[in-house]
Amino acid sequence: MLSARAAGEQDGVEIRRLWREALGSLAEFRGGASLAATLGERYRAGDVPSLFAQPGRAVILGFVDDVPVGLCCAELSEIGAERVLSLEVVFVEVEARRVGLGDVMLEVLVEETSSWGVTGLDAPALPGDRATKSFLESHGFRARLLVMRRDAPA
Repeated sequence: MLSARAAGEQDGVEIRRLWREALGSLAEFRGGASLAATLGERYRAGDVPSLFAQPGRAVILGFVDDVPVGLCCAELSEIGAERVLSLEVVFVEVEARRVGLGDVMLEVLVEETSSWGVTGLDAPALPGDRATKSFLESHGFRARLLVMRRDAPA
């Protein structure tokens, strides 16, 4: 059975574990190491309270048969006149993928943040990560910006 709920500080052990797995899973994609470093610097895996301490943060745990195997973290930001909910991590352990847990977590995230006056949702998808891109597109996300990079000469 699939389920998801807002996480609390009592879930610290599972959040730490899933956070480390989520950041580690980014390494296989171009740009993943950079994204993992940015997220890792911003929210250290050992500092779970930092995920909850700020207003406008949402952390969702996903479960298969009451076992926590998914994590979804998002932050509200003001971009001009818009209130944008930026998904930072939507992660499901490999063995639990393709059964709809990401869908359930995203639904709970939207429910949990429905009173925040959100005008849009943003989410990253790394180059080559077709599964994430397909997941996001199936929920109505569309690309609005591609960031290109060239390494500086040594």
